[in-house]
Amino acid sequence: MNRFLLPLLAALALPTAANAVTYWLVLSRTDAGIEKIKVKDYKQCEEMGIRQELQ
Repeated sequence: MNRFLLPLLAALALPTAANAVTYWLVLSRTDAGIEKIKVKDYKQCEEMGIRQELQ
C-alpha cells in the first residue's frame, strides 16, 4: 500500500496543462539545415513564413 501512496500524492499535486498547443515555424535551409522558431499563434506563423519566403 505504501508504494502506491507516493505516486498517487504526486499525481494529485502536479498541475495539468489547460492549453498545451504550441506553434512552430520550421524552415528548411540548404546552407544552415533545419531551423525552428516558436510563434504565439497560427496567424503569426503564416506571416513569418511569408516573410522568410521573400528573403
